[in-house]
Amino acid sequence: MEFFNGKRYRTLDYEMKRLYGSKVVKLSVDGGFTCPNRVNGGGCIFCTEQGSSEFTGDHSGKRLSITQQLECQREIMSQKWQSDKYIAYFQSYTNTFAPVSVLKARYDEALATGVMGLAIATRPDCLGDDVLELLASYRCPLWVELGLQSITCHHKLNRGYPNEVYVDAAKRLRKHGIPFVTHVIFGLPWESREEMLSTVRFAAQNGTWGIKLHMLYIDRTAPLGALYQQEPFHVLTLEEYADLVTEAIAILPPNVVVHRVTGDGKRENLIAPQWSRNKRNVLNTIDKMMVQKGYVQGCKTDDTTANE
Repeated sequence: MEFFNGKRYRTLDYEMKRLYGSKVVKLSVDGGFTCPNRVNGGGCIFCTEQGSSEFTGDHSGKRLSITQQLECQREIMSQKWQSDKYIAYFQSYTNTFAPVSVLKARYDEALATGVMGLAIATRPDCLGDDVLELLASYRCPLWVELGLQSITCHHKLNRGYPNEVYVDAAKRLRKHGIPFVTHVIFGLPWESREEMLSTVRFAAQNGTWGIKLHMLYIDRTAPLGALYQQEPFHVLTLEEYADLVTEAIAILPPNVVVHRVTGDGKRENLIAPQWSRNKRNVLNTIDKMMVQKGYVQGCKTDDTTANE
């Protein structure tokens, strides 16, 4: 069975080194966008008040430009990794929710700082033909990240779009040759273990290039935080989460890039699970369980999982 430079799954780090010959570092940036689900529907119940901008380069309390954020991020990351290759990751809110002229100006500003490519987090219902044509026009490494989260309880999440919209977006992204990454949450209280894994199968069936697996974490600034404090529900233990991740990796086709297998909650706002604070321990637990089970990515792939 194939191994990936010592790992039992195809990590993003492995794939970037395979494609570009050396370490590629992602620099998170807040592009100044908002989210249509927040504007019109109250937002997803798990989304924090900052919409993932906790981890971007804008920590000043001021509105830093995209260029300034990337400069800050580059300085911080250079202390951790030695690399001259960077991807600008438009992380906060919905990064295709603006006129195409605005999108182009902000993406171009990022590329003008010397980053080699773009990663763009968005919603599948914010990918009009004009947006796809703009994205397809870039001749640099580029991928789109879609927040699917769950195919069985998305109404309870107030995700704001049906599964069919994701299917259509995936089809149109593939038609334009644009790779996409799918975000999946494990630990939603309305789902069984098999239902959680069904979302992974669904993403693979729809041709996802990459996947991000997150545990559900309860942030006190998200609507879910208030719900949990009013009526606590079971939150996955580390062992339960590692079991789900290892099963997901086993059913993923070997060519799918596993961008992440854990999530980061802002420490001062994190209610649960407290074990998620120790990222290294989470990763080590997953790796050990892969070995214990004798798993490598794709070892349980079948015709119901394989992507196109």
